[in-house]
Amino acid sequence: MWPGNQPALTGLRDALCAVLEYEIEARDPRAAALLLAEIDDAAPGLAARVEALRVEVERESRRLRALQIDQDGRIGQRTRVFVVGMLSLAWVLSPLGAWYWEQELTSWNQVQWGASVLLVVAAAVLWARESFSATPMNRTTAAMLLLVPICKMGVHMVFLARGGDFRTSMAMETLVFATLAATITSTREPRLLPTTLGFAVSVIAYTVTEIHPLLVLAAADAVLLVNVLIIWLPDLPREPTLRPDRDDRVG
Repeated sequence: MWPGNQPALTGLRDALCAVLEYEIEARDPRAAALLLAEIDDAAPGLAARVEALRVEVERESRRLRALQIDQDGRIGQRTRVFVVGMLSLAWVLSPLGAWYWEQELTSWNQVQWGASVLLVVAAAVLWARESFSATPMNRTTAAMLLLVPICKMGVHMVFLARGGDFRTSMAMETLVFATLAATITSTREPRLLPTTLGFAVSVIAYTVTEIHPLLVLAAADAVLLVNVLIIWLPDLPREPTLRPDRDDRVG
């Protein structure tokens, strides 16, 4: 274009400004910055708007990326499967052992057992704190694991204080477990629905059958164990999964 053709230069500038406005409205900071570089006498306000758009888009991109990472079930999955699987196995074997050796069934025994489990769970969560803090799913899992023994102790302490038969206390304990399972099923992991149903059926079994309470509890915990292995084990990562917005790998 002939440099002295002022009307043409003005028209070109106006066209570039119009397209620049369009790119700003379209929230494309890269295209807007390229167009801004083509305008020799751009108003200072345009440059400030393009820079503000760039910062805003980058912030939004980081936020969306963090949300995507938070929903990645592979992060911490190895640790989650190991800890939940081992605890579930212990929760199956311990009532079976107590039933086999005919341990006395009292709420005080259950309070003691709950305290022991709480110490083990707390140690496991502390050991795997990087994995359990990596995503909302892992944090929810850790919280639920800690709540299980706490709720168990709480239910049986109430029955110790207020009185009541052991079978009813176990039914109330399992109802609390069903509620915890329903919470994580509805908010984090819908595939844990069988676990929720297993605990709900156990509450009914305590109420309408004479099956030994410890066998009912072991059956419900067995459903949890199988459920966890079925939904998490097949796609278990071979190596610890890197959280992209951190420098560390979590199990």
